[in-house]
Amino acid sequence: MTGKLSWRAIQSLIVETTARDGEFILRKIYGKDAGPFGFALQLIDPQRLSVRYENAKVDNDGGFIRHSIEYNRYGRAVAYHFASTDEWDAYYYSYAGRGFVRIQADEIIHGFVQEQVSQRRGLPWASTSLFRLHNLQGFEDASVQNARAGATKMGFITWTEGFGPEADDDTEIQIDAEPLAWHELPEGAEPKPYEPNYPSGEFATFHKAMLRGASAGMGVLYNNMASDLEGVNFSSIRQGTLDEREHWKELQQWLIEVACIPVYEAWLTYRLLAGITTSNGRPIPATKLTECKNTIWQPRRWAWIDPRADVGSALSSMRGGLISPSAIIREQGRDPETVFLEIAEDIKAMAAAGIPEELIELFMTGEPPEPEKETPAKAEA
Repeated sequence: MTGKLSWRAIQSLIVETTARDGEFILRKIYGKDAGPFGFALQLIDPQRLSVRYENAKVDNDGGFIRHSIEYNRYGRAVAYHFASTDEWDAYYYSYAGRGFVRIQADEIIHGFVQEQVSQRRGLPWASTSLFRLHNLQGFEDASVQNARAGATKMGFITWTEGFGPEADDDTEIQIDAEPLAWHELPEGAEPKPYEPNYPSGEFATFHKAMLRGASAGMGVLYNNMASDLEGVNFSSIRQGTLDEREHWKELQQWLIEVACIPVYEAWLTYRLLAGITTSNGRPIPATKLTECKNTIWQPRRWAWIDPRADVGSALSSMRGGLISPSAIIREQGRDPETVFLEIAEDIKAMAAAGIPEELIELFMTGEPPEPEKETPAKAEA
């Protein structure tokens, strides 16, 4: 809506907001204020949706408000009541001395990962890990302070019997220690050093245990979150990486369902009615809405963990009829149609450059073409 964020930047922002706050909120804006295409998105801070605003009854049909969201009797969202940040908006209505704006639910995209039945609001993704991270922070602070105290070589002065100040005497002896300095103590005074030796071996053990619990709570691999590759082998880190990537794939599918598809369909409906043309200038009729909604979403993917083995396995599965070339290409995060067009264009370009067909086939397949078999001559009668 501000004209500052691209669609990719909006996706990154709503994922970061959801991870931190547990949810994201988008408002669909139409008309002349929505930019050159007549459609734009307004990002709303979830904190404007107060969790304390509730009303047990808002109409005679069983409607109610929970956490600033208005529902019908079946629990379907009807409207959202946002705390007002504008003086003009505050004139909508006020409740308990605060101004609120009521927006219909069909204008709002409210996304969060639902983990409970009838869940109204989202939970931060790190909520189960925060307690361990809080303990780890306290432990690190105490360890640092203890290490600093140990590095100062602090000590005390004790007095033998018959020496020292009287019980009611406030006299204190303080010695500022300096490198290579010797100090003479009063008669009867004996130094008693204080040398704390903590943190010692317990620090690394406790630190690793807290980070492992926190990473498990967030669904990420400990070695990646802590940047700790000590004591891991290829098999263990490969298995952990595969499990973590499956978790990311689940979140990618969640983002597609709660954000990408609703935004695309809202834009598509508006643009087809407003008029949209193809690259050759032909208008697309609004009757093509259902056909245009039939899309494939391709999220990002990651490089092969063991390229030689993984690619070989994929090719064997394809040749055995267990997987299609398109599925292999999508697993690499690319569009099959684009790859096929690039291959066709490369073959045409190589042929146009005068490269023999034998070399082109060698480039594309990695194997030279088989020699043509000679037709045996027919025996004479």
